[in-house]
Amino acid sequence: MKRRFGLFAGIFFFFALLVLLSSLEAQTPSTSDAVTGKVIIIPVQGEIETGLAFFIQRMIRKAEREGAVAVVLEINSNGGLISAAEEVKDTLLHSEVKTIAYVKNRALSAAALIAISCHKIVMEPGSEMGAATPIMLAGGSVQAAEAKFVSAFKAEFEASAEKRKRPTALAAAMVDKDHDELPDGLGKRGTILTLTTETARDHGYCDVIASNIESALMQLKLIPAPLERVEPTSGEWLARWLTSPNVSVLLFSVGIWLIILEFLVFGWGLLGWFGLMCLGLFFGGHLFAYLAGFESVLLFTVGLLLLLLEAFVIPGFGLTGI
Repeated sequence: MKRRFGLFAGIFFFFALLVLLSSLEAQTPSTSDAVTGKVIIIPVQGEIETGLAFFIQRMIRKAEREGAVAVVLEINSNGGLISAAEEVKDTLLHSEVKTIAYVKNRALSAAALIAISCHKIVMEPGSEMGAATPIMLAGGSVQAAEAKFVSAFKAEFEASAEKRKRPTALAAAMVDKDHDELPDGLGKRGTILTLTTETARDHGYCDVIASNIESALMQLKLIPAPLERVEPTSGEWLARWLTSPNVSVLLFSVGIWLIILEFLVFGWGLLGWFGLMCLGLFFGGHLFAYLAGFESVLLFTVGLLLLLLEAFVIPGFGLTGI
């Protein structure tokens, strides 16, 4: 009798141990179904402008060409040019590579559109996303954009949210204050919506909360092999600076006034050429982004041409030779 009891007790404890081990295994994150491959991190920081848009588009083409499994856009921006954000949005919505927005601190205004256009959104604790009412610069002051511009920008948000299967009403409320009252007390009519990390997760605008990119990729079942962080080239940095709203407005204003002064007061001279250079940089600043990676070739070619000019056209050795 005692032997039978001991046998049954042993069998019972054996099966109990198996159940315990299986439950522990179920609670441990499994990487058997994780995807391994190259992951590219693209920094999206500061002002959103044309130079940054070109850089993001080039890096996504690079990711597609090299067969990367994902692209992470590390976003920390208060916004920028609507046109630049729309270019990035179109690229993201048609990307053949999985795109992940990693919101580091904030993705506001135009940056929010970029985040919403990605396949997945990851937010750091304490981050925010939204506040995308378009504004216009007029006479040195900032004022709200006209209704037609607000409507068009709202449609961009709604289209991206619809494509990524996120609530379109919340996307619209980030842009237009004339919206219906939102659920769960998110916002009343007359207010612009900005989502915090926890609120975004509860309402479909944050798939993962993570304190770093590595943790986010682990939760998304992605194993980066390798994890590559890219940076803009010198041409793209120059294009970003030239196409930023403050610099571009300054270039246009200085260029126009110098040409006017040169014609009406001084006659054509050095100031006129400087004014033309300012206008040239204003209208062609974005062309520097197209030259990304070819700066050394361009400098060599220009230098060679100037040396030939000095040798065969201009006598002696002077400014062009230097």
